[in-house]
Amino acid sequence: MLTWAPVVDEQREVPVHAGRPAPRRGGRFLCPAAGNLRLTEAQVDQAYEDFVAGGGDLYVPTPEEKAAFKEAAAPVYDWFKGNVGRGGEIFGALEEAVAAAEADINANRSADLN
Repeated sequence: MLTWAPVVDEQREVPVHAGRPAPRRGGRFLCPAAGNLRLTEAQVDQAYEDFVAGGGDLYVPTPEEKAAFKEAAAPVYDWFKGNVGRGGEIFGALEEAVAAAEADINANRSADLN
């Protein structure tokens, strides 16, 4: 079971796990309770800027591309759920975490625009 520990916004840190910023929920960043690297928001922004300045390409797929990928990957997801111990539980937790992160991102965008 994964355990998540809240990091309050006042710390202005973006927890990073496996090279990606951790999701936020309820105005807080979430990070695995096990140790991981924490970067400030400014450091994350700078890392992205440095990546692009160094010739890297940040690509964000369109909703249509995401849907096509999900459809194409369905057999892999089905295999994982059927062949990995607790695969269905793990995959369900992943889907829930993604939905929560997307909802939080959309709420933050909406708040920024209004």
